[in-house]
Amino acid sequence: MSRLIETIRVNDGKAENIDYHFKRMRRLPLHWRPEELLNISLPPLGVHRLRIVYDADHFLYTTTPYTARPIRSLKLVFNNEIMYDHKYEDRSGLQEMYDLREGCDDVLIVKNNLITDVTYANIVFRKDNQWFTPDSFLLNGTMRQFLLDKELISEARITPDDLSRYSHFKLINAMLRDEAPGSEILNIR
Repeated sequence: MSRLIETIRVNDGKAENIDYHFKRMRRLPLHWRPEELLNISLPPLGVHRLRIVYDADHFLYTTTPYTARPIRSLKLVFNNEIMYDHKYEDRSGLQEMYDLREGCDDVLIVKNNLITDVTYANIVFRKDNQWFTPDSFLLNGTMRQFLLDKELISEARITPDDLSRYSHFKLINAMLRDEAPGSEILNIR
């Protein structure tokens, strides 16, 4: 089995949304407790990315300062075979799709004619003053689930033909949270 990764936002020494990360990690049988991560030393100031690589027996971690990269444009890429139900360390399938972006900042993956995710984040779409996330996601991200639980976003079935019903999109993940700036839907090609 490929090793898994978990990416956690650390803000001024505090790991954010940690219960959601632990819940996802516990989906697999582990011979170590995710709570052991609470004992590691975290950078005390600023926003950092805590990257955990793990398998059933071990975990390794690194922390790096984090700066979001702006995503203003997406290229629709169709792939009915892609599977990414766990956050695998081996991202070669996602990288192959990313390489098809044709000058766009990232790709928006369409599977079985349903909008899913981009290569490293879930996506939400704005219609009027509400945000919607596809119910056909590849990976149920921790921030996606947090926002659904707080009823700040809603799920919807979204096809490529439905995109014109929305005005904007933005990406969400543990690092971006829901604060990422939005882009106009016209920037999806």
